[in-house]
Amino acid sequence: MQIDMNRYVLITTLLLAAYLDIKDRKIPNVLTFPVILWGLVSSTIISGFNGFQFSLFGFLFGMAAFFIPFALGLIGGGDVKLMGAVGAIMGWEFTLSALLYTAMAGGVVALLVLIWNKKFFKVILNCFCLAFNPLLGWFYKKTLNRSVLKVQTYTETVKAERKKMYIPYGVAIAIGTFLVLSGAVNRII
Repeated sequence: MQIDMNRYVLITTLLLAAYLDIKDRKIPNVLTFPVILWGLVSSTIISGFNGFQFSLFGFLFGMAAFFIPFALGLIGGGDVKLMGAVGAIMGWEFTLSALLYTAMAGGVVALLVLIWNKKFFKVILNCFCLAFNPLLGWFYKKTLNRSVLKVQTYTETVKAERKKMYIPYGVAIAIGTFLVLSGAVNRII
């Protein structure tokens, strides 16, 4: 019964977090902190100190996995705490699998955001130009063809005009976790 309640709490939290991440571009602490506490307390009640360890390690693993992307400014603090909440309820082994599928879902969400904002082809062209930039520089030195410089200048222009595009990673966390929770994909461990 308690394990089913944990799943309901997790599903409700993920749905709310995804909605709020899209709507407000923020996953509030008032949503994540009670769920983290719920995971720690319910696991302790069910399994004593072993349950507390299970929940604590899951929480720490979920938080640690997203620390570097957070430190680099790639994701927000709410995303980190949401993954910690997943770990607090489901443990580190489940969270490892959820992280893998969250990363894949994050790639899909990022592509959809690029397409929605009509930036997909610009980003692809920019990646192509950046990949071949050293070759273009060598080609220019050999031929002194000024049209090559236009391609090199294009990548700098794209960097200069780039606005920070928002990717609601709470949606990716929800999708990745739902995939593992539903059994639609295999768990890693």
